[in-house]
Amino acid sequence: VQVMYGDDPPPLVLMGHSMGGALAVRVAHSHSLPSLSGLIVVDVVEGTAMDALSAMQSFLRSQPRMFPSLPSAIEWACRTGQIRNVESARISMPPRLSPAVSAAAATQSESTDEQTAAGERVAGQQSSAALKGISEDSADNKEAACGDKSSPTTTATGATSGASSEGSMPPPDIPPPAVQPSGFAWRIDLTRTERHWEGWFKGLSSYFLDSGVPSFLLLAGVDRLD
Repeated sequence: VQVMYGDDPPPLVLMGHSMGGALAVRVAHSHSLPSLSGLIVVDVVEGTAMDALSAMQSFLRSQPRMFPSLPSAIEWACRTGQIRNVESARISMPPRLSPAVSAAAATQSESTDEQTAAGERVAGQQSSAALKGISEDSADNKEAACGDKSSPTTTATGATSGASSEGSMPPPDIPPPAVQPSGFAWRIDLTRTERHWEGWFKGLSSYFLDSGVPSFLLLAGVDRLD
């Protein structure tokens, strides 16, 4: 906010869904935004969230660790009921995943990069050696040999330099083959954050009521209300 608006920010409304809603509540309760004028929390309440934590590990274990393609991930989200709208799944699923590269492909890519770098070093050494053979008697010839390769020049040794001279042209810039992803994995491993789960939602109800600004709670159904 400071970077975007400086010392005079406009009235702000914080809005967050699920864990983002819990974060929005804590920011509002901290009173760290003087221009905050409203709070909107979508589909998260303390009691329901705390009760759901006991089943979170089982839920995460039931998820596939990897998908062969993005369409398969979108299809899984709709089929399991995690997302009930295909268009929503097409928007929300890809950012949650990242391309996964197999260990063999990664090793092959590193080897290719090393070979390319080594080839460039050798080509550079050969190019430097070839340039040393160019006559220094004529400054014009030297400038043409190192600069404008479209006009052939003759060196003191009688060899023609330019586009047809061996060793005087830089090696072709051939990029290594792109490594194709072996699938798509979850971008964030939530199982590694388990020790923080309770802290995300504990005290959420009191923080929401004491936010000090007009607050609005939007739930998917009354069954999720504490």
